[in-house]
Amino acid sequence: MKEIRSIFIVILLVVGSVVLYKTMPAYWADYKLGKMLDEQAVIYTYQPKSDAELPAILVQKAEECGVALDPTDITVERTASTLGISINYEVKIDMPVYPFMMHFKTSTKNNDVMK
Repeated sequence: MKEIRSIFIVILLVVGSVVLYKTMPAYWADYKLGKMLDEQAVIYTYQPKSDAELPAILVQKAEECGVALDPTDITVERTASTLGISINYEVKIDMPVYPFMMHFKTSTKNNDVMK
């Protein structure tokens, strides 16, 4: 009985390690994307770029973070004193038995201190 329990625990550890190995890069890329998004929101609050140009710029920056985005995944909301950017995207995780999609939503908002 102890041998079966030990084998089960080893199998469980191996499966858990494989799941972490496959999913952690997606979480790390989302973390880097969030940091980049915070920086870009500060920059483009004060630099005049149109709401149509901003998604194209962010798509290029997201590729540097390891996230493949489409400009339609990015929503830009600009008011007189704030800039809000939100990104909704999915990442396919190729697991050996059960491939699945992970959904991420990253957003930021920056206020213009001059207004």
